[in-house]
Amino acid sequence: MDNDKARTLSDKEVMKIDLQGFRTFVIMVLMLDCGPRVSETISIKIEDVDLKEGIVTIRGSEAKSKKYRELTISNKTKKLLKDLIDISKSNHEEYVFLNSYDEVIRDFQRYYKMAGIESKGVHAWRHTFATNFIKNGVNAFTLQRIMGHSTMDMTKRCVNMENRTLKKHHRKIGSIDRFLK
Repeated sequence: MDNDKARTLSDKEVMKIDLQGFRTFVIMVLMLDCGPRVSETISIKIEDVDLKEGIVTIRGSEAKSKKYRELTISNKTKKLLKDLIDISKSNHEEYVFLNSYDEVIRDFQRYYKMAGIESKGVHAWRHTFATNFIKNGVNAFTLQRIMGHSTMDMTKRCVNMENRTLKKHHRKIGSIDRFLK
């Protein structure tokens, strides 16, 4: 594997993961949905989640970049977070996730092994989000902001674009077609 390529998961690999822990499952879903780092994810407090607006706030004090940002979440992720928040509230906890960083790393490694997938680490889920985001046509500047990167070079390192995806995008744009009839 090229050292410059981001480690990502294929759709098939994601679907092979058979999760047994609800909190870890929600961490993986959140990372695939909006790309927070594991350290940011486990630092999310109940008050950081706005289920009505579908926003998860990453506090500047918890972000690697030290910059506050808001991440939009899907309706399915909102439902999962609501269920998890209800559990945390019933246990009088202020955090959504009660997992430590080391527990998350251990859980991810266990799930890779159970699925028969070579371990790609926890950051692969964030890279998978970034790659899919770009594949779906969103611009890199938007991704940079969502990811909380200070430079575009940092964002580029998170995206793994195969040649067939690049060709597909080029054909879709087809800008030369308007000049040559």
